[in-house]
Amino acid sequence: MIAGYQYEWSPVFGLNNPFLARPIANITADIIYRLKVTDQNGCMDLDSIQILTSGFLLEVDTLRRETCLGQQDAFVRINTAGGVDPLVFTWTTINGSGIVQGQKDQFGLSAGTYQLLVTDASGCSAMITVEIPTAPSCCSEFVYTYIPPDMDLSCSDIIHYEEPIIENHCCTGVNIEVLEYTLDGNCAQNFTVVRLFMITDDCGNEDFVEQRFFVSDTEAPVVSDGGSIQDTIECNGNNINILLANWLSSVSERVLDCGFDSCDSTPVFISNFDQAIFIPSCGLSGSYEIQGFLRDQCGNESQTITARLVIIDTTPPDISACANLDETVDCASGNAQALATQWHQSNISQLLNCAEDACSNNFFLTHNFNFNNFITLCGQTGTLTATYRVLDVCMNSSSLITATLTISDFSAIDPSECGDLNLTVSCEDFDLPNTATAWHQQNLQLLNACAANSCSGSWNITHNFDLNNFAINCGEAGTLGVIYNITDPCSGVTTSLTGILNVINDQLPQFVACGNLNIQLDCTGSQH
Repeated sequence: MIAGYQYEWSPVFGLNNPFLARPIANITADIIYRLKVTDQNGCMDLDSIQILTSGFLLEVDTLRRETCLGQQDAFVRINTAGGVDPLVFTWTTINGSGIVQGQKDQFGLSAGTYQLLVTDASGCSAMITVEIPTAPSCCSEFVYTYIPPDMDLSCSDIIHYEEPIIENHCCTGVNIEVLEYTLDGNCAQNFTVVRLFMITDDCGNEDFVEQRFFVSDTEAPVVSDGGSIQDTIECNGNNINILLANWLSSVSERVLDCGFDSCDSTPVFISNFDQAIFIPSCGLSGSYEIQGFLRDQCGNESQTITARLVIIDTTPPDISACANLDETVDCASGNAQALATQWHQSNISQLLNCAEDACSNNFFLTHNFNFNNFITLCGQTGTLTATYRVLDVCMNSSSLITATLTISDFSAIDPSECGDLNLTVSCEDFDLPNTATAWHQQNLQLLNACAANSCSGSWNITHNFDLNNFAINCGEAGTLGVIYNITDPCSGVTTSLTGILNVINDQLPQFVACGNLNIQLDCTGSQH
């Protein structure tokens, strides 16, 4: 016996001790034993076990002898279970009388020995012998002043014990023996307890009084938290069906944990999970609501339980995989505003493609890009700073991304595109001061015009132009060389160019003032 528990088996027939947890049964016929367990707090639980010794459960339910000798009012009631219907009941007797053949229960019998053979449709059979003792000739009637009534009970009620009260009996030594058994109902908590009071006296009179307790489970399970559950979880990118299945399992466990049924310790959670619809919000976030209830084995249902799952997305996009957006370009690559616009569009494309979010595949940007914020350093060089934020469809924003475009002047001056600084003229048209000065001024104009198209927009030009440097070759022919030193004010790079004025003598001599150089001689004279 386990400490703190009391055990009571019924009926006591065949048991070595009906108050042990595991008594030994010595039976020769099929029987159903009922166990009642009571703890130290008075809480009770019931269970039953059927022991079969044959193919049938065949036993005497109730037997009463004649009230007085010769009355022929004895009767016997038989319990059967098992077998294949229909059952055929065949009664025989050695020394009795009053049998009605074909009936299971017999009434109006005399004392004697009777045998019942039960045969089912498959040919299986079982037999039982019933002894009805001889009634005494003395007073054979019991007078009852109180018989315990049948009672309707809830499965949580306690079955109290009361005995019949017998008075005015002519024979002494009245003894009451109690036999109790249980008839199963349509569910575990619906059953009938039959309490049979078997009464005898010293004269050999016998009688019985039956009391029945109709126990039923009409109590619905109760959910102690009020029947409402709301869970909020962060979206983690997992498959929504897996997430919902895990959540439903969690809801079922929690409802069962906080549910209570005084009659049934194993109710089940029933829900409309298959019919409920996930209502999306943004990305993979949204909400899911189900209704359900606890149902015990007898079909009693608890109040409706509403469970709601809200999946939220408060995690900003991950931009850790995005490259640095700072960039330095050569101003020779194009117009500063065009370069800045191209850089900005590239930044947008990069950020939209490199951002990651487990719950959203779509992103958009906010930025403060404005070319009016370009800070000019020299010519078209300078810097422009813009800030960006990547947002997902749930409006979660990444950290602020700051990017700077630097436009620098890396290119050396290439005056070759400015034009030819050399000039060749005929000495016939040459006027040293005017021609050389005009040529020099033209070179300066070419160089300044070329500078306007560069990154810096202007050049610092120095030169060594000096008419005294004109070198005469012959006559008025000669050369004048000028070195132009061109400095880019942005990069500080200086490039030197040389321009040469070449004056040539391309005229033949003229003999206009000379006389006739021809002479005619006579070959016969002495002058030749």
